[in-house]
Amino acid sequence: MRFFVFVLFAIALVSGATIYGEIYNSNDFETVSPVVLKISGPVSTQIIVRDGNYSIDLPPGAYTIAGFYYENSTLVYRSYDKINITDQDKSIHFDIVLFEPDEFDIFYSSIEPPEIDHQNVKESMEFSIMGFLPYLVLLLVIGALVFYLINKKSASSVSRPQAKEEIRKEEIKEELEELDDEERKLLSLLEASEGRALQRDLRKELGFSEAKMSLLIDDLESRGYVKRIKKGRGNIIKLIRGIKWSA
Repeated sequence: MRFFVFVLFAIALVSGATIYGEIYNSNDFETVSPVVLKISGPVSTQIIVRDGNYSIDLPPGAYTIAGFYYENSTLVYRSYDKINITDQDKSIHFDIVLFEPDEFDIFYSSIEPPEIDHQNVKESMEFSIMGFLPYLVLLLVIGALVFYLINKKSASSVSRPQAKEEIRKEEIKEELEELDDEERKLLSLLEASEGRALQRDLRKELGFSEAKMSLLIDDLESRGYVKRIKKGRGNIIKLIRGIKWSA
């Protein structure tokens, strides 16, 4: 789905311009229909305009637009125009005036009307595949490149948290390896005491002197394992990060 969306986005980047306008006859300048428009250039197509207004999207390039209006299979009006589409063009208003054949032949006697099967004429545009092929290849290349970059970014965004987690696990493992036996005993005792205990009770349980116990807690507190909370004449030691929690 993402690939399809970005291919459409790529199409919008390279699709030239929308050519649109009304089709008139040269006698009273009223709109006429149905009119056969034959477009020739980098992209060739033939369309039937049934309401006097036409619109067509074309990539950049030089084009000729020939128009033909028939009544009972007889050519009544015709036209021949040239138009150039640049990369900067997004929309071009281009009205077409059809002339009677005699008037038209004075200027464009070499332009032959198309052979039209009025019973099986198609409403949709029939693009010349050779003319459109370079643009199709360009669209596919842009779409594939965007698809690759999006997926690469997605994979990177997924793998980055995983990498950070692995690094953090290694750091915790190294920190735990730096703990000596006495520090491990103190942390294990706090874990067994639901994460908090009085400092004097821990000292009695471990058999440490007051000075040693104070230094041990100072060291663990500075490394983020415990927090000392002053309570009356004593201290409560709260476990912040124990051995089991860090593993």
